[in-house]
Amino acid sequence: MSTVARLAAAAPRAGGLLRLPAGVTGTDLEHVTGAAAGIAIVAVVAGIALLKLLAGRSLGIRLAVVVAVTMAASLASCGAVAVLMVGDATTRDIFLEFLVVAGLAGIVVAVFVGRSFNRATRQLLASVQEVGESGIYTPPPGILPAELAGLSAGLSTAHERLGTARAREQALEASRRELVAW
Repeated sequence: MSTVARLAAAAPRAGGLLRLPAGVTGTDLEHVTGAAAGIAIVAVVAGIALLKLLAGRSLGIRLAVVVAVTMAASLASCGAVAVLMVGDATTRDIFLEFLVVAGLAGIVVAVFVGRSFNRATRQLLASVQEVGESGIYTPPPGILPAELAGLSAGLSTAHERLGTARAREQALEASRRELVAW
């Protein structure tokens, strides 16, 4: 008897933490746990492979993949539970329809997060490219994600230090010319 089955068998008698619904046995719990673990392993392997393929792509796309893989594993596990444990076909179908709706909602959120991160990245890149044209770094308008806001603040500080160093260099060059002229 496996650990899961022993725990499930002992818990109701011990008045313990794990109370199984009527008619659910430790073996049922073992099957559900095995199915969920198998689905999770497949999702992890597929997610890692997909992330390796997208290594050079934007972080927004990769973030959307992480969310999609997490959702797919969760929804597939819940679907497996529904198939394994819900005997009534109508109830099972309703449960699976809810899972599809939840999956679609999660995909919409993942796409939204990915696109907003990509937009913020493009704004920061445009601000950096303007330095080459104007010589002045201006942080992008709007709210950036924390990581990009930190990067923007670091760029501002570096730009200020470069400006100070450039002014000092110009003053030293002017002094050198004055000395040579004397």
